[in-house]
Amino acid sequence: MPLSSGQAETWYTEVLYTALNHLVALVLLIQRSRLLAPGTQPDSTKTYPCRPRLHACRIFLPSTAAADKPSSGAKLPLVILVHGGGWAINTPSRDDPLARYLADHAGCVAVAIDYSKAPGSRFPVAYEDVVALTSAVIDDAELRVDKESVVLIGNSAGGNLVLAATQDERLRGRVKGVLGLYPGTDFTTTVAEKVATATRADAEKPDMLESGAPKMERMYIGPQRLELEDVRLSPTFFKWRADLPEKVWLVGCEFDLLCREAEVMAERLAMGKERVGGKDEWTVGGVRWTRVKGQTHGFDQFGVRGKAHEAERLRARAELWGKMVEWLGEVFELEGTSKVSEE
Repeated sequence: MPLSSGQAETWYTEVLYTALNHLVALVLLIQRSRLLAPGTQPDSTKTYPCRPRLHACRIFLPSTAAADKPSSGAKLPLVILVHGGGWAINTPSRDDPLARYLADHAGCVAVAIDYSKAPGSRFPVAYEDVVALTSAVIDDAELRVDKESVVLIGNSAGGNLVLAATQDERLRGRVKGVLGLYPGTDFTTTVAEKVATATRADAEKPDMLESGAPKMERMYIGPQRLELEDVRLSPTFFKWRADLPEKVWLVGCEFDLLCREAEVMAERLAMGKERVGGKDEWTVGGVRWTRVKGQTHGFDQFGVRGKAHEAERLRARAELWGKMVEWLGEVFELEGTSKVSEE
């Protein structure tokens, strides 16, 4: 029986993204190789029995700890990173530069984990992968980590996954902080509705996610009939503030159609309490919101055209990464991290 036009389009899109995922994995294998990226290599990699078919987790130790790891019994804070890619592409090596930076500057063990990709694996497989691997990493006796000092960081789709996973009862109380970088937090609003509330750098040009986001969302959910307010999909619909870690930081990009929904989640977490700061950066209790002015979705991951624009992007990334080190120092109650981040 021939496929309908809609079925044919769906089939083509899924084949295309499956092929794209394999291509991106190959490109990252080359880009993140020891030859091309000697300064951001992990100290080791490890595959956990709970998810043997996923890409190996990439483990980064602080440069100071790497030298004395055989003799030192000190336990270090743990940061688990979950990459983005529309739930469909990328591997843990995508986050190598950030993982290496955080390990060296925040004095933590940084572990980048993988998850199953759509369309081969639909919701909630990726969610379950993140919960399972997070638990496995925390409980890994071979890692010299403080189980009481755990933070999850995710960008884009990874931000969605960490904000959802930290609400899971299996992780509740085990994670001290969560950071969502330009995350998707609300599946109940359509892309068209998101576009209508978004700010653009150029009104004549579409948002970078405008065409691809609907396809990625459809691939992630598939033909299932789901309750879109399920917190595993839309973490902004948390039931209680206590369902999330004590420290929650959401970061949005000014020119990103996901910015507003990330801000809304931060506002909901604030529960109407008086905020300290301004419109683009504020805190209340353990909740923090930051809007990165002048930047688009994924600005810290991808270069842009034009020397001036690229210089500004790198400046914004350096500023954000420095703030991340400071924030981790606050979450882990460490001394000296704010000074390091200013280098």
